[in-house]
Amino acid sequence: MNNPARPIVQRDYAVQRDAGSNPHPLSSPRRGSFLPPMLLWFPVTSVISLVCVALFAMCYIWGYRAVFAWVHFPELTDSAYLWQVWRWLTPAVFHFGFVHILVNVLWWFILGRVIEVHQGSARLLILFVAAALIPNFAQYVVGGTNFGGLSGVVYGLFGYVWVYGHLRPGEGLFVSMSVMVQILAWLVLGFTGWLEALGGFRMANAAHLGGLLVGAFLALLYAKGGPSRFFLGMERITLGTTCCNWLSVP
Repeated sequence: MNNPARPIVQRDYAVQRDAGSNPHPLSSPRRGSFLPPMLLWFPVTSVISLVCVALFAMCYIWGYRAVFAWVHFPELTDSAYLWQVWRWLTPAVFHFGFVHILVNVLWWFILGRVIEVHQGSARLLILFVAAALIPNFAQYVVGGTNFGGLSGVVYGLFGYVWVYGHLRPGEGLFVSMSVMVQILAWLVLGFTGWLEALGGFRMANAAHLGGLLVGAFLALLYAKGGPSRFFLGMERITLGTTCCNWLSVP
């Protein structure tokens, strides 16, 4: 994809959180800090990127098999893995090759920093955990423990930015239709098996689809007023349906 950064952001950093005097976080970095600016401005984006790079470097020191043995998704039929809860998330930060990590971390950094700057580090952290945990489990169900990569989370961020940007177009999140067509086309090609046949590598299709759906669902949740308001609305719908059914009983 040519110059992927530009179609993503509708309004880059030239925004302010409030119409008053509160400046955007990037316009007022903390003075006297020993941390690099990126860790101050978008810490979740930076830390996850650094963890991916660090694990990838460890593979060249201790070998892929040794590192993968510590981070792969748990075999749920083996009681020895039950306490190793980190394994539900760590497959998302393990990569199998240079191109694999380059593409995933690039898109994570492009999308993650925009979400983090506009909506905060907590929101991005929730997106990461949800778009790693649920898709990882889905991929394990259909294909076992032999998978890894940040692509499921990246699909989650795409789904989130795409849906949220359509529901609230004035809040600085936007993905162009041309980019989404490419992303969805890649997803469909993965399910056809052609990429595996031509390139010789397996695609974590369940993780990709799961991530996209998780991101879209969370965007709907937050764009409609947040989780509490969403579930309150669902309770009202359920209560109304129950009352209608009760009144319709002869």
